[in-house]
Amino acid sequence: MYLDKEKVKSLYVRYGFEVSDTDNKEIIVCTVNNGHYYNADIVLLNKDAKSDEIFSEYSDSGYACQVRRYTSIKDVEESLFKGFFNVNNSKDRLNRAYLNFTKSLVSNFSENSNYSYINSRYYINGQIGNETVVHEIKNRLKEKKPILFLIEAAAGFGKTCTAYELLHHIINDEHTSLPLFTELSRNRQAKIFRYVLLDEIDNFFPSLSSKLVRMEIKSGKVPVILDGFDELLHTSVSEKNDELNETMIETIGELLEGQAKVILTTRRTAVFDGDDFHEWINSHKDDFDIIRIKIDEPTVSNWLSQDRIDILDDNNIEIEKLSNPVLLSFLRSISDKEFTDVVCHSSNIVEKYFELMLNREKDRQDLNMTVQEQYDTFKRLSKDMIDLSYTSESREYITTFFLEYENDLLETVRNRYSIESRPSKDEIANKLSGHALLDKTQIDNKAIGFINEFVLGNFCADNIIASGPDEYIEDTRFIAPAVISYVPRNLEKRKALWNSLEFVIDFIDTCEQFKYMISLNNKILKDMSDFTIDDLTIKNINLGDDYLVENTLFINCDITNMTIDCNNIYDVSFINCNFYDCELINYIGEENITFLGCSSDNNFQSEVIDYIDKIEDEEDKEKNCEVYILEKFWNKGRDTFYKHRHIKGIYTGNATYSHKEMLKALDKLKKKEFILEANKISFLELNIANIHEIKLCMGKI
Repeated sequence: MYLDKEKVKSLYVRYGFEVSDTDNKEIIVCTVNNGHYYNADIVLLNKDAKSDEIFSEYSDSGYACQVRRYTSIKDVEESLFKGFFNVNNSKDRLNRAYLNFTKSLVSNFSENSNYSYINSRYYINGQIGNETVVHEIKNRLKEKKPILFLIEAAAGFGKTCTAYELLHHIINDEHTSLPLFTELSRNRQAKIFRYVLLDEIDNFFPSLSSKLVRMEIKSGKVPVILDGFDELLHTSVSEKNDELNETMIETIGELLEGQAKVILTTRRTAVFDGDDFHEWINSHKDDFDIIRIKIDEPTVSNWLSQDRIDILDDNNIEIEKLSNPVLLSFLRSISDKEFTDVVCHSSNIVEKYFELMLNREKDRQDLNMTVQEQYDTFKRLSKDMIDLSYTSESREYITTFFLEYENDLLETVRNRYSIESRPSKDEIANKLSGHALLDKTQIDNKAIGFINEFVLGNFCADNIIASGPDEYIEDTRFIAPAVISYVPRNLEKRKALWNSLEFVIDFIDTCEQFKYMISLNNKILKDMSDFTIDDLTIKNINLGDDYLVENTLFINCDITNMTIDCNNIYDVSFINCNFYDCELINYIGEENITFLGCSSDNNFQSEVIDYIDKIEDEEDKEKNCEVYILEKFWNKGRDTFYKHRHIKGIYTGNATYSHKEMLKALDKLKKKEFILEANKISFLELNIANIHEIKLCMGKI
């Protein structure tokens, strides 16, 4: 069997070889110079070819020679890839990183604890998933097309655990793949994302050219896992950096060629829900696929045995408030005696978590600091993070922080040791830098941050409360982990955090405002005007009882035990929402509430739908409203149109028409088949088949 000479040459040239023909047409010689070392692959295009003479010639010239007898072009590809990318050693390094990461999650609770990844409920492209997040992605890695995967989850809901679990499966199950894995929160050079990506490539494959790595990314051999993409998307409350966000997305898009697979984990961010992103996706619909996976909040039953759940119930603990992976891992890993002790102090479960962690650190590192001293030290470190807007830094920086800002404390601690074993202040600072509450990246050990967002949020929340409601928080990305860390606390403490967010809360996305408000207070505490709330699970809330709710959208929400009081409801719409045990009161047929594409277990919304059907048409205004909706797809002055638009983009930014008028016009457009339901939830599609009639309706002809 003869190998195709030109294909073999092309592969070797890709890896930086110079290729020479020989007098023997069945042999080529591929040479590469690495500094003082000269290497030659003598490639037999026919495995029976005789290479002795050529071997001697190149060997005598100073080359380290290797005869290569390949069985196929695929064999050539795999051999070069494994050799240059040092696949076996690289996988060993990644496996160690995975083991170190998983060990760090449980070893601080109990020496006998074993880590296991918990598969939470998830949605894939808007539909409930039937497998696991890892398998959804793994099953698509071999597809002969580029795919972008977006794994979205709230702060502390398992994005990094999912990224590591996917890494673990790829390096152990995919023999011809070597993932490029990076935690983007560890790279602070985020001004130009293209350079961040190149920097990560160089760190991960220091001996290879970035051009070669990018080529193998596009070949599908190097799937890219970028954990914490939102860390590079954050903006302050006073600044929006749309140009930066667009550049980052375009840089990702440049990789999505051939058979490339790029996996991003991110908190939910407006960047991926905005018109620009969907226009970008639509413009590349023929270039690559996009798979969006949303991880739901973890449930207690996924993590704890029924015996422990029963003990929580017996102690009247709000189990739903414990739905955080860090606390659930803690409650799962500690001994039965420790579990009973923690539950007996149910109002202080979070405090017990930190007390146990800090006490064990005293023994583990021979750290002669009280629990309170350790706690206050890390609280001050988190204050520095908030003030200077970072979540991780070099070990040198962190150690210097402790030496400079904790100098008096370090001296006090130092003097608690006997003279014979007394450490220096530098040694104590190094102990703190290696603390169990801190964590260096498992891959390159370059940067240190708090071990997870729950711990970061705990200290940030303490600082926010201490600063009071008038404090200006420049970087709002610290608010989400702060709220997540305080949800398991008692109502008094949750309210203290909410009150301290009073100044900054109005600068945050309205969906986040609503989520934080009900998470911390169990009720609505302010008037809501022009809110858009989407993809939330909402339970046990009264809407419109004490506060005005107007011009507000609820999209794709799961709502349980909500009472809607129409006395304080004006132009509020629920779109594609699911209702369970909900009630509508004080409805007298006014045009103040709309339901579109919703379902309920008691059909409570039927009264509103029946009333809408009886409203008389107002033809002129309705026609103008139809044109207004169509212009959301095809803006005035634009030559091109958006084929898909999110329902939120249709409804928001509208001061002319009520939600009910919009609903009726949209219904008419659907009946005319100008607008279709897209194949993904909460999206609408412009029907290109009727584009001529659409242009007539819009006055474009």
